[in-house]
Amino acid sequence: MRTRLLITALLSLLLLLAGTASAENNTIVLDDLLKEAAAASPELAGLKAKYQAARERVPQEGSLEDPMLGIGFASLPVNSFAFDRDGMTGKEVELSQALPFAGKRGLKSIAAMHEAGALEQEYLDRVLMLRSEVKSVFYELYSEKKALEIIGRNLELLDAFKKTTESRYSVGEGSLKDIIKMQVESAMLVDKRIQIEKEQHTKRAYLASLIGRDRPVEGEIPDIIATPVDLDRGRLAAVAGTNRPTLRATQERIEKGSSMVELARKDFYPDFTVTARYMFRDNTRTPEG
Repeated sequence: MRTRLLITALLSLLLLLAGTASAENNTIVLDDLLKEAAAASPELAGLKAKYQAARERVPQEGSLEDPMLGIGFASLPVNSFAFDRDGMTGKEVELSQALPFAGKRGLKSIAAMHEAGALEQEYLDRVLMLRSEVKSVFYELYSEKKALEIIGRNLELLDAFKKTTESRYSVGEGSLKDIIKMQVESAMLVDKRIQIEKEQHTKRAYLASLIGRDRPVEGEIPDIIATPVDLDRGRLAAVAGTNRPTLRATQERIEKGSSMVELARKDFYPDFTVTARYMFRDNTRTPEG
């Protein structure tokens, strides 16, 4: 008998734990959604790769062009192609290096740096926008969950009132008008519930598209504790004006434009090319005879 009771208790505990785990797994966690969205978004991956590639181009823009190595021939007779018939004939090796006017390389590097900074800020802005979209849908689903709970409670109350009114009507104390009114109110609430449930399905499908899932997001949203924000409208606007990445991206492009204007002014000045050349001559043969 004691063994059977122990087995029954263990089975009950296992079922309870399984139910708890199932409930936890069926809960939608906002932080998990945000991580999924950041990892699954191809747009974010593309923007990140774009600004990282731009960062790699910054030192390249400020470096010298590749030196040029040339090989040639001088005064080579075309009738014999002999290198030992004429003292002016020789083989030449040339090494040259283009040198832009002073300041041009630095301006190109600065312009590239600002362009990379603008691309990075655009990436960060898109990260914030994606997080904002996920959060908006999440909180809208929570609002609709609470609306359905309120509708459910109101339907229970209306059902109780309707039963009371019908009972009174059956004994000649109630009014048929009150019964019809409650039936209309119940029908309106049922229609509202159906509408909200449809909107929920649409939002769950949209949320799935944001986080890279193929099917609508399933699960319940836990209760949310409101967090007070101690910021007035003017201060919020000031923070947005300072921290919004898209505004910083615009500033980066303004700085890039200033560098490009200064670079265009320096285009009036000439660039230089330094060349070193060496000629190899064969010993000239003395004509016979």
